[in-house]
Amino acid sequence: MCIRDRVHEAAYRGGDAAWQYLEPEAARHGRAFLLRAEFGRTMLALLRCLAGLSAHTAASSGALAAKYLSDVRAVSRALHRAKTPTARLNVRLIDAQLAVIDGQPERALEQFRAASSEYQRLGWDSLEAPLTYVVGLLEGGDGGRQKREDALALAASQGWQNPRRYIAARCPVIDYLETNSR
Repeated sequence: MCIRDRVHEAAYRGGDAAWQYLEPEAARHGRAFLLRAEFGRTMLALLRCLAGLSAHTAASSGALAAKYLSDVRAVSRALHRAKTPTARLNVRLIDAQLAVIDGQPERALEQFRAASSEYQRLGWDSLEAPLTYVVGLLEGGDGGRQKREDALALAASQGWQNPRRYIAARCPVIDYLETNSR
């Protein structure tokens, strides 16, 4: 099983599981030839952002949550400097999630919509349900509720036994939004 699959499986379990998988492996990953190449560094950085966002949303407020968020921001800045198309495509999704955490829902909604449009243009269907769900959360109202229901139905039709968990694993800020909107 590759690193990406292990991180996604850990993110599906929720909490800081993905972070707990990546952190002890950081030194070994730093020595791995394929992860030192630009594409490998980009993919690892994206996985670290996913893991950090998931851990941040699961942590109660405090020093640990702040550490996770600080690490995500540092990795995000590095992704903005990366030249790979993968970094340019996916950094918008990271930025949108950071905008939610920063209390900028309009900016987040704009970035999620732009990311969704780009993923659809490329035929990357794996993020359709999570992006539809988070856009529905940010839009609110009956239209937003319908988008969330459609996203859950799409994930279920793709075979996910727990569609809501899958959606949050791919876009961890969903847990943050739902927890902080109560």
